[in-house]
Amino acid sequence: QNFCKLALEAGYYVKALSSSQQQEDNKAASKQGWRNYAHLTIYDGTIQQDDVVSEVIHGSTFVVCMQGDVQPKNKDYKPLTLALFVKKIYPLMRESTTRLFVYQATSFCCDLSGGTPILSKVAKRILSQNKQTEDHNAVIQYMAESTGDWFSILVTRPSPYLKSGRSKKRLAASKSQPSPVPVTYYDLAEFTLNALKDESLYNKAPYVVGDGFR
Repeated sequence: QNFCKLALEAGYYVKALSSSQQQEDNKAASKQGWRNYAHLTIYDGTIQQDDVVSEVIHGSTFVVCMQGDVQPKNKDYKPLTLALFVKKIYPLMRESTTRLFVYQATSFCCDLSGGTPILSKVAKRILSQNKQTEDHNAVIQYMAESTGDWFSILVTRPSPYLKSGRSKKRLAASKSQPSPVPVTYYDLAEFTLNALKDESLYNKAPYVVGDGFR
């Protein structure tokens, strides 16, 4: 919701696929007014519904996937849920007007070359983030292997532990080590929105960190 609201306030036309987990939140949000923006269309459905997904992507300049935030955790996570979804939408984006595909992973994940820093490897083992991390890594590998002239890609890798609120520091892209400090949903949404037009980030997989950790 943070990303959608910021994009709308910036003047973008937004089409959003709302997960089943979010639909009750959306009902509450509609009472607050932001769901009534004229430039917002919300599709209630799941990433398994091909017709709904196709409608969301058709005619889109930027496609942003933040589905990892709303997937079940640990033992309830279905292997390769997001990998199958991304493989499904790639042909749709190629046939559409898509200029950039942004995929939100986590700092536990590999980069586009397949490399993972030691800090991320150790943390992943200790904190048991294996199922979703493996899914994210499968997506990133597919994206790296499927690059072409159709559209650019961007993989963001923030901390896997996001928190509510808004910090006083802006987030920045880092190509070295991830930050041990969690970031907020709002700050990450703001970073992602700004990244849409930052071509220096295109076709990269930066960590997303507080400005002081670069």
